[in-house]
Amino acid sequence: MPGEAEQEKRDAAIEEGVFGVETLWRIQINSIRDQIISGAKDYLEVANLAEHIGADYHGRFLIELIQNAEDPSRQTASMVSGCHPTRLIIVRTETAVAVLNQGLPFTE
Repeated sequence: MPGEAEQEKRDAAIEEGVFGVETLWRIQINSIRDQIISGAKDYLEVANLAEHIGADYHGRFLIELIQNAEDPSRQTASMVSGCHPTRLIIVRTETAVAVLNQGLPFTE
């Protein structure tokens, strides 16, 4: 999980409309690397979970990500007047797909 500083950088980039995918991924990769270096066991659990999720959502992961992006947007809209609808950015390269949105972070 990203640290508070990494999350603040990510949130600031999204708020400013600066969707530097490379920057966002670099923050995430550095966070994971730091966890591995510090011997965090959570990383292995996350890797195992990702493997199971990959099998469960194979062929429909993009639809699930779009639906997940919309859910927090509805919650935000009910809490903040004048809230914008969900803006979803999908970036596809030869080796990766990145899906970004402006929804609320998970609270549970």
